[in-house]
Amino acid sequence: MSINLRSFEKGDQAFIKAMLYQALFLRPGQEPFPVAILEEPTLRKYWVDFGEQRGDRALIAEVDAIPAGAIWIRQFSTQNPGYGFVANDIPELNMAIQPDYRGQGLGNQLLKAMLALVRSEGFRGLSLSVDKENWANQWYRKHGFKWHEDAGTAYILSTL
Repeated sequence: MSINLRSFEKGDQAFIKAMLYQALFLRPGQEPFPVAILEEPTLRKYWVDFGEQRGDRALIAEVDAIPAGAIWIRQFSTQNPGYGFVANDIPELNMAIQPDYRGQGLGNQLLKAMLALVRSEGFRGLSLSVDKENWANQWYRKHGFKWHEDAGTAYILSTL
């Protein structure tokens, strides 16, 4: 198995959208969301015109040249916050791995590479929203994210 992490390219926009769908947390027994949910304004802002806004960054994990996962950041504002909004200058992180490639360490590789990228580019930190019941809550904390705010059914975590 050959794993390659590469930077986002313009042709990856559809893959970012598909990965956002994979990132939606389902509680045990919950029916999958309709794919059309990605067209709702609260989710569209995570993928529409990705790569064209200042601060957009993404890494794509390929396994044997097949896109298997992605991690991306986008900056939001007080006027148009994301689910994990902390501050205007703190990008929000999203990540997902295709189901067939989960449990193989791709998430660890992607997150470590993104953390290195944001440090090298001088970002002050990152934030994210994670459902309280999602196992990733503890996983992100192991990677340096800390509790920032209780947001109802989710926590907002940040590297600040």
